[in-house]
Amino acid sequence: MRLPFFSPHALLPTALLAATLFVVTCPASLARAGSEKEPLESKIDRLIAQLGDEDFFVREEAQKQLAQYTFEAFDALREASMHEDLEIATRAKYLLGQMQVAWASKGDPPEVEALLRDYETQDLKTKVSRMQSLAELPDDMGIPVLCRFIRFEKSVEMSKHAALVLLEVLSREGAPDKRLTATLLGQLQNSQRPSAIWVLTWLTLADKPDALADKFDQFSQNEYRQLPRATGTTSSTIASKLVRLQFEWFSELPQPEKAQAALQRLLALEPGSTETLLDLVDWLLDHQQWKAVEDLNNRFLGRFRATPVLTYSLAKARQELNNPQGAEEAVKQALQSSSGNHPTNLKRHLATARELQRHGWFDWAESEYHQIVSNGGKETLEALAALRELAEMQHDQLDDAKAAAALDELLSIERLRHITALASRREYFLACHQKSLGNAAKYREHLDKALEAEATDVDVLIACYHLPDQTEPYRDKVRTLIQTVAAELQEFVADDPDNPTGHNQFAWLVGNTEGDLDQALQSSQKSVQLSPDSGAYYDTLAHVYFTKGDYKKAVKTQQMAARLEPHSGLIRQALERFTKRLEEVEKAQREETASCDDLLAPMADAPPADTPKDDAAKKKPLLPPTP
Repeated sequence: MRLPFFSPHALLPTALLAATLFVVTCPASLARAGSEKEPLESKIDRLIAQLGDEDFFVREEAQKQLAQYTFEAFDALREASMHEDLEIATRAKYLLGQMQVAWASKGDPPEVEALLRDYETQDLKTKVSRMQSLAELPDDMGIPVLCRFIRFEKSVEMSKHAALVLLEVLSREGAPDKRLTATLLGQLQNSQRPSAIWVLTWLTLADKPDALADKFDQFSQNEYRQLPRATGTTSSTIASKLVRLQFEWFSELPQPEKAQAALQRLLALEPGSTETLLDLVDWLLDHQQWKAVEDLNNRFLGRFRATPVLTYSLAKARQELNNPQGAEEAVKQALQSSSGNHPTNLKRHLATARELQRHGWFDWAESEYHQIVSNGGKETLEALAALRELAEMQHDQLDDAKAAAALDELLSIERLRHITALASRREYFLACHQKSLGNAAKYREHLDKALEAEATDVDVLIACYHLPDQTEPYRDKVRTLIQTVAAELQEFVADDPDNPTGHNQFAWLVGNTEGDLDQALQSSQKSVQLSPDSGAYYDTLAHVYFTKGDYKKAVKTQQMAARLEPHSGLIRQALERFTKRLEEVEKAQREETASCDDLLAPMADAPPADTPKDDAAKKKPLLPPTP
């Protein structure tokens, strides 16, 4: 008869007794240890079986040895956690709970390492966001990590989220190439987790979308059946995302009847919480399912009316359905949803404006910003934030005249007139406006005024540095200012090293002017590591790569910035510039290669080496020596 089943908190009476008993039972343990050359899989299976041994110390030794493994024993331990032997199941669950998975692997690119930073401490929403960023990285560099999540995430639910994120990206790219197939098979083929089976099924049926969609119908139905009793293994969101994939595959075939049937199942799965509605409505707008948004509004009328962003989404759908009057009514309702000057209402308008800006609905966002000023007056903190953010939004959308006007409103407030940073920023916006008109003299005039107001705005210093045809004293003045501000930013970073803002500002200044570019690169990478979901920080990193002459990395990094902030005018403009430069360089390289090939072509037609003519040629080189 064995001792009572394992408890992780059970301790022996004394260390001496434990040592004495171990000496007595150790030979039996060693007798079961097996050969030194025992295959790892067999060894793990044997150790798991020993978790249920009659001898307590054999069980303890087996557990101790299994604790040394992570990925190698994960699948076997997960299966053992459901063993009919309570001792084996309990110990296996304990070992799984104690596993510390190191998600980052040696050789992972810096972009991957940045997204894995503090992953374990994040909430579900942030984890899924990180997974999405990993999936969008260029050259499939994030896919091995997603496979690790699928196979080794302790949470079955998170494992499924990783698979769905991966499948969404894979589906867009079509049938996999040999390299991607090898990666997916190498990482997942031995896993029996549902999430791994989903990805492997896609891999098998990627070129048969009809069969693929039907197979995933079974997967989604299985998830749906689990919902009433699900405890951390699935969710309505997971079941819904499986149906979304079906809809997309049926739409591509095209099979409109099956696609609409999938859409109706998707709508039926919606539980109606604010968070899930926002996610689903975003997806419906992306897929131009305007009527479905109207249907959801009818079904969850109270939730739509209580959530301004949902009301604006309804307005967008009605615009596309040629219902301008209905759209106008929805916009009016959203603007009036939080009336009055109470700080809570003003903050709500501010949050709504930011969300509208993220969606690219800039006219509505501008209305929300102005509504804050109208409701609360210019003197409230929310109004000050609204006007400043409105100005930066309009600058990002290349409407610098409006941006300057928004700051004019701020500077009209008596207690803000002395804030030189606002005055400098306003002059910078006016300079950008004159540049867009092609007025070089006015451009220079407003930059000089910006410097005079306050010589610390990084964008102003960058613009002054790149002014053409400047005198040497002027250039020296600007260089000195850049060095001073760069040093101040370094001090800021030293005082607060975990604040990404200082790292980013330093990298943006030096990466667009002059200085230690390697240090700028390190700072920019650090800011991305600290805030991996910021498109603005990837934008800075891309500019540093561009200045260093690494145009390929500049384009790839800027593409990441554009994916994170798809509606940013400045990011889009920079991506066009970087792409054009990369194409020019690659074209020049091709022409140079072709020129060399033409030059060397006569050598291919030369007589054999043993002819007198060839010997003569050897005495006279075809090309002059390199100096």
